[in-house]
Amino acid sequence: MMPYLTDVRQSPTLDAAAVLLADAWGPALAASYRLGWHDGHRRGHAAAEADMAASWHDLWLHVQATMRSPRHAELIERRRLTHDPCPARCGRCSACIHAEHAAANLARYGRPDYPGATR
Repeated sequence: MMPYLTDVRQSPTLDAAAVLLADAWGPALAASYRLGWHDGHRRGHAAAEADMAASWHDLWLHVQATMRSPRHAELIERRRLTHDPCPARCGRCSACIHAEHAAANLARYGRPDYPGATR
């Protein structure tokens, strides 16, 4: 059993161990760097770069989708109620059906909407 020391600086064994540790610290750190820290750091850096590239790509896709989507004024213009058929005059879409019924209502009631409609 070791005697209890009131001051650790009084121990010759501790001093020798501290000197050995200080002498071995530099080479041990260099060896640990060579044996794996550098490889782990390189892999972690590569993973971070891949994650960042994926994030930038997602942002680019979002910006592209946003730029292709219609602006608020364009949406208002598209949703504005008109009594005209679509430019292709297909006869099947909602704009063409509405135009057909608006023309019939105009002829029958004198207004494009059915009487009692709130528009």
